[in-house]
Amino acid sequence: MEATRYEALIAAYLSGNLTAVEKAELMRWVAESEPNRKFFEQMVDLWGAAAEDDHQPWPTPTEVAWHQLEKKLFVEAESLQPSPAKLRHLGDRSVWIRRLAVAASLALLLVAGWRWQQAAQANDWTTVATAANERKPISLPDGTQVWLNAESKLRYKSDFAERTLELSGEAFFDVATDSLRPFQVISGDALTTVLGTSFNLRAYPGEEKVEVVVQEGKVALAQRLTPTKRVELGAGEAGQYDKASQQLQLASQAQGNSLAWKERKLDFEDAPLSEIAQVIERYYAVKVIVDNTQLGACRFTGQYENISLEDLLAILSTSMDLQLDEAESGQIRISGKGCQ
Repeated sequence: MEATRYEALIAAYLSGNLTAVEKAELMRWVAESEPNRKFFEQMVDLWGAAAEDDHQPWPTPTEVAWHQLEKKLFVEAESLQPSPAKLRHLGDRSVWIRRLAVAASLALLLVAGWRWQQAAQANDWTTVATAANERKPISLPDGTQVWLNAESKLRYKSDFAERTLELSGEAFFDVATDSLRPFQVISGDALTTVLGTSFNLRAYPGEEKVEVVVQEGKVALAQRLTPTKRVELGAGEAGQYDKASQQLQLASQAQGNSLAWKERKLDFEDAPLSEIAQVIERYYAVKVIVDNTQLGACRFTGQYENISLEDLLAILSTSMDLQLDEAESGQIRISGKGCQ
């Protein structure tokens, strides 16, 4: 509902012109969030301060102000009814007119104050970003743990009430379970939804695909504008969203080194050189060119932890009889005879 509706309800409440149905609606809105309650309490206090002109003291605690306000407005409304036993003096009427003028002024204050509050809330975003070769752990307000890879950015509403965030880059999520509030990650046109699990999401702007690899639990990967079209992924499974074709697909198996950037470990089990080249690109942020498809079919086995790029390339070169050339900064060309 638009803010102007609540502005009108609050103004009517303070001036004593609110129906029972409207009052119930207003109180539901007040109870929806702490900012709503605080704003309403501020307006109650402001009305109480205005009432001091009539030399009628108001209690200061906001916890009892609501009830006192209702009682006061009810008594004043009753006093306006004609009474055969007592004639109303002009002075009494002027007091009430002054009160109505205060109510009108408060309505204007409400409009300005509430719209300012809404604008402030709209801009209340938290953004976390990493530079090249930087990785950063993050704790979200709901208890979810995030590891943000290099050159990535995470953005979410600071209160995180809806458990929705935006990711550009790559991150690993260990999601706090909440069956009433699904956890959603928006990555361009791709939408990833979970209830409680751990998974890796890669969504760099310059890459052709968004990739999700599930470590535990279940994840749904969908096209954001048509969320009913989706692939559901279980533990050990991977899914991809192709940006150009806008197609979703379930990969045959998860990449064994999808978490290498987080765990600082590389594990190659009879892996083809073409796949190893892709892992090197991701892990070390370099471009690898394999000269021909025959060479890319050569296979390699090895496990390494915290190994440098230079050491890994030296091992590959020796064991597979390869020639490695650095064509330009950040680009490596692999050539050789290939597998015989």
